Amino acid sequence: MRRTPLLPLASTALLLTLLAAACSGDDGGSTPGEDAGTTGSDAGDGGTATDSSTKTDGSTGSDGSTATDGATDGAASDGSTGNDAGAAGTCAVEGEKRCQAGNEVIVETCTRAANGTLNYTAAACADNGSCGGAGVCAPQSGCAVGANRCGVRNAVETCVAAAGGNRFESREQCANGCSGSGGNAQCTAAANCAAGTRRCTGNNVEICNGAGTAYLYAQSCAETCNAGLCQGKCTPGDKRCNGNGVEQCKADGSGYAVVDDCGTNQRTCDATASACALNGLIIDATATKDYNGLLLVNGALVVKAGQTLTSSSGDLTIRATTITVEAGATITVAATGTGTDGAGSALGNCSYNPGSGGGNGSVGAASSGGSCGQAASGGAAIGATNDAGVAKGGPGATGRYNGANYGTAGRGGGRLRLIADTITIAGSVLARGEAGTCASTLCAGGGAGGGVLLAADQIQLPGGATIDTSGGAGGAGSYSGGAGGRGRVKLLYGAALVNNATISNATTTQGLLPPLDITSSTHSANDVTYNDDFNFFDAAWNRSFPGRQGYLYVANTNAAGVYPTAATPGVRFVAGGESGSIPYNALSGFLAANTATTVFFRIVPRDANGFGLVENTFPARINTAVPTPKIPQFTVATSYYDGALVVPEWTFPNVAADGNWQGVYFLLDHQGDTMPGNGVASDGRTSVFAPYTQKSQVFQNLADGVWGFHVVTVDKLGNRTRKAAHAVFRVEQGANGKATPTVGFGAVSGKVKVGGLATSNVRVSLNRGLLPQNGTGYVLTAGTGTYDITSVPAGAWTVRAQYTNAAGVVVSKEAPLNVVQGQTTTIPDLDF
Repeated sequence: MRRTPLLPLASTALLLTLLAAACSGDDGGSTPGEDAGTTGSDAGDGGTATDSSTKTDGSTGSDGSTATDGATDGAASDGSTGNDAGAAGTCAVEGEKRCQAGNEVIVETCTRAANGTLNYTAAACADNGSCGGAGVCAPQSGCAVGANRCGVRNAVETCVAAAGGNRFESREQCANGCSGSGGNAQCTAAANCAAGTRRCTGNNVEICNGAGTAYLYAQSCAETCNAGLCQGKCTPGDKRCNGNGVEQCKADGSGYAVVDDCGTNQRTCDATASACALNGLIIDATATKDYNGLLLVNGALVVKAGQTLTSSSGDLTIRATTITVEAGATITVAATGTGTDGAGSALGNCSYNPGSGGGNGSVGAASSGGSCGQAASGGAAIGATNDAGVAKGGPGATGRYNGANYGTAGRGGGRLRLIADTITIAGSVLARGEAGTCASTLCAGGGAGGGVLLAADQIQLPGGATIDTSGGAGGAGSYSGGAGGRGRVKLLYGAALVNNATISNATTTQGLLPPLDITSSTHSANDVTYNDDFNFFDAAWNRSFPGRQGYLYVANTNAAGVYPTAATPGVRFVAGGESGSIPYNALSGFLAANTATTVFFRIVPRDANGFGLVENTFPARINTAVPTPKIPQFTVATSYYDGALVVPEWTFPNVAADGNWQGVYFLLDHQGDTMPGNGVASDGRTSVFAPYTQKSQVFQNLADGVWGFHVVTVDKLGNRTRKAAHAVFRVEQGANGKATPTVGFGAVSGKVKVGGLATSNVRVSLNRGLLPQNGTGYVLTAGTGTYDITSVPAGAWTVRAQYTNAAGVVVSKEAPLNVVQGQTTTIPDLDF
């Protein structure tokens, strides 16, 4: 999980400002939990299922398998299949719409679930319009400036003047709900909390931030959450504060044990970092002076004149209430940058190839010409000027002669981050790159300067202060190495920045301080891939500085350097709170089919002078790919095989390691598009959960007929993808590749009308896509509205027609039929 230290900033009054920015609506989706059962049942056909098998051949092929959309019939036009506020209730007329009671922006549509039942599903009106009349969404214009309403995800929305007409914009995310109507909506309770307070939200632990303005996600519990602490099993190595002690999960994952008592040496347990914080630190002649990693100080840190605080690892983050570096004092981080980012290079096509310099805030210098007169390009620049990140400098490259290294490459400067309420530096801060050396006359490049971040409400850099991120010199000889590039310095502030310092050899950014600590209860870990069947991408953050008036936030797939502005598509503004939500349908356009996409939540603050130009980001990896099912012994998908022993197998999508998923839900029935999940049943069978270590399932004594095997992954939070994978196969007792069933084939024909008129391009299928077995699972009606489905095994079937109406809603009509061998069954017209 990507975490950056919290700023211990004090609470201040909130100011409400107005902004015209685009907001998009909600999209629901189901969120299945884990099914504790692992044994299926084929009651109704005499078949039995066991899941003791773990057989897999690692195959990526598929016998007749087609991945089709498992969304419920009649889904809303934005793809919603769930409800923002929970189940909306049952209904009788498919496609019927209504406004959700007590909410002015949610429309509910009567839709057919995979099991055939009709229920209302909810989605926000497009572009955050208002729902009125018979469930009709109206554009959000013409509202009275200053009027409030309750929007999606418990947000108070205020009507603001904007180009093209007045519109509602998100003002504040309510921690405890939104209430009121007629222009007078408001949060039902204050969102503030006591710093360090823990609470359980479902199975997640959340901790109130240091400013007391928002609960931040801390961890997901393996079993249960109680009183703000996980109970039972845990992930080995995880740490947490419990009272004033640091606890760590045991190696066997059975529970937590105390590993550090912060009460000793006058320390306190910092809930965000799960580590002990010092109650003040003075770096004088008698103090320890070398610190690495994260240094927490619950009070003042002072580096006295004549003293040097060092980081021998070259990577140090200090978080304190105040940080002071007196005149004549120094903080220095060692040059330890040896990574590939920004690394210099050396050519290989000459006898003598000197190395170039590393890059960071600027590109490293090229080497001198080698023995053939060609120079190696310097290392690339690292990072961007408009974000909150800093990095170690890139290393230089060694010289190369006949495949061997010559000279020692300079290492890149280290990384230093200082985070506090107030930072005063009258002395020096050093993050210099290391020089390259020579062997004989062949030389290596120097390392780039390092990265320095100062983040505080008030930053004071008086005359005489020095920040130096110079790159190291290249080795000098007949074949000289290139010098390292400049480092990066970022001065991010809230109330005030006084900068009279000498900043040497740095690419410098000055700007408003964005939130440095962002968490997400819905997409918590940056190294985990999550499925796309979620309603919202939720985020919370620590208040960036006391005088902030609000934040702009958005999510997109831009990797770096694109901070949100009022004109950014999909941007949202929140005032008076430190949390926000982005509905699924605002992200769906970024998600590529059958793969995983990294989506970046990005945020900037606003003060009395306008919005900041420096962002912070939080990445989440979202998956749309489905498993690959296969029935190995059924080699021809449209032929018949014996059903005494059928063993479907599946492989997980290759977008992440198998252990990324909890497992899968699977279901076997006589339908084509069933979406298995917790509590989902079809044809009298219930979905079964299988852990990720299981990759096959044994079914015995299946009845004759055409079957569909359906499987979908389940991520760590219990979410499925919005599509499932389906494998269709055919069974007849004693058969082994038989092309024609004993019952023989017939055909089906009919006509589809809309409003009494024959209509083309309506999708028609049998048993919801089980037939035709043509790769799409349906045929399209002709211009006369007619359709034909041939090679249908004799027996009972259900025909379904799917039509997208003028409102963009997919509605369905179904009718039972019986197919007779050698005959064409014509069914009555299906009229929408």
